[in-house]
Amino acid sequence: MGKGTRVAVIDDERFKAETVAGIVEEAELVPVIISENDGPFQTVAQLLERIRSDHCAAVICDHRLAGTPFASFTGAALMAALYRAQIPGVLLSTFADMDSDTTIRRYRAQIPCLVRRSNLEPDSLLQGLRLCADEFNGRVVPERCPRRTLVRVVGVSPGPVHDGMVVEAIMHSWDPDRCVRFPLELVENPQIQQALREDFRGEMRLFAQVNVDCQDSMDLFFQDFELAPEPHDDYLTA
Repeated sequence: MGKGTRVAVIDDERFKAETVAGIVEEAELVPVIISENDGPFQTVAQLLERIRSDHCAAVICDHRLAGTPFASFTGAALMAALYRAQIPGVLLSTFADMDSDTTIRRYRAQIPCLVRRSNLEPDSLLQGLRLCADEFNGRVVPERCPRRTLVRVVGVSPGPVHDGMVVEAIMHSWDPDRCVRFPLELVENPQIQQALREDFRGEMRLFAQVNVDCQDSMDLFFQDFELAPEPHDDYLTA
């Protein structure tokens, strides 16, 4: 991001947007606030058009927009649209630890940079925008490269309100001692999804494309699920 680049600062609360705008200015970028008095935005496309009409080349956006008078969708959903449009964006969240495995993980494969609000500073903002731009140009960091991975499902349960069902899983190639969660809707195969929703019997083995080289569970994403073969009996008794 060059000096003077216009950056849309999006938050449903004006005072929070102004705080972020100050950090954008410290990074020698030009903030353009889109906040509570500019809504409501009923669709992501409406907000994306506003960003373009304001001639913004990048975006920093709060995650929890849905359920407010400002917008009917999350910041993560906007980030996914920006990714498809190849507009660099940084997703900002106060509640990253709570939302990362549900409403954020739903779109995490298309969100190169998620920053906890308490960690936002000029350097982390610039680094995040450059990370996006590099990924658009095919320079993907190892932590963002998915690999075919065995995912052992150990639980399926209702998620937070309005978040649908959540899958609990363990990946030995990432961390065999930690259970991670992801929305059931990420499993696009209807047969597998139905089996998890209606016929789950305590464990199921799947393959998925997962960026297992990342260190923080907040950065994990899951794609392209498929059934994995059951282990052989001789392997189980070895």
